[in-house]
Amino acid sequence: LWWSGKNYTPEKKDNVDPSNEKGKISINLGFEIDIKETGKSLKSTLNADNLRVIIYNSAGVTVIEFENAIDVPEEIELDPGEYYIVAHSNNYIPAAFDNPYYYGISENFTLEKEEHEIVTVNCELANCAVSIVYSENIQNEFLDYYTIVSNEGGSLIYDRNETRLGYFDLMPLSIEAVLEYSLTGGSTAIKTLTGTIDNPQAKKHYEV
Repeated sequence: LWWSGKNYTPEKKDNVDPSNEKGKISINLGFEIDIKETGKSLKSTLNADNLRVIIYNSAGVTVIEFENAIDVPEEIELDPGEYYIVAHSNNYIPAAFDNPYYYGISENFTLEKEEHEIVTVNCELANCAVSIVYSENIQNEFLDYYTIVSNEGGSLIYDRNETRLGYFDLMPLSIEAVLEYSLTGGSTAIKTLTGTIDNPQAKKHYEV
């Protein structure tokens, strides 16, 4: 069920008290960010108004969905019952530059008839970031160089001038650095270095 109006009364769902006397909730959205793993701050590209908000009953059935948090009314009427709320940004991609993805879920709460609950959902960075830093030795001794960071969902190429953070979901990451250098006689050769991040963690910045 998707709806973005202001005065909609949701249909009764499983595990919701059939009483006609409603309760009300107000949703408090915010960001909780702690992301200085290597001294670089990971970026935020949105504010809470851009988050998608979904209210579920205790059985995991969608009750109301808002495409943007700015459409959420100050008060929402719901049948008495048990619920939880999920909020997330609308930019999930397995691998992309400058693409932090935020996700948050509330605790389950029980709404009684004629009760007013204020429910807080804190959204945290749900993917990780990877940056590539080339040492002076690499810059001075090699003709060209680039690094590929990949997971099952996609890959990013960091060329010699790439300074952006790449954001990845939490699948294992493979790293391959390709370095081109000169041989005697004018020909060139390639040296390849490999590595992995086996268990990347949300909110962390990995500097290679």
